[in-house]
Amino acid sequence: MVNYYAERAKEYERIYEKPERQEELRQLRDLVQRTFADTHVLEIACGTGYWTEVIARSAASAATQIGRWQHA
Repeated sequence: MVNYYAERAKEYERIYEKPERQEELRQLRDLVQRTFADTHVLEIACGTGYWTEVIARSAASAATQIGRWQHA
């Protein structure tokens, strides 16, 4: 499952390249950076990490959970 999503990450990120989305994305990035400025953030289930990078620009610290989940 991990490999499947790792291979699909570039597909998921294509949404951020669409010209018609750029203004909305700029507004969202600004909002996210202001919201998390100088805070400590633990992001779980961060997907491709696109928004983690945005948060990390202004947060005091940002961390993600990385690893395999086991289903019993």
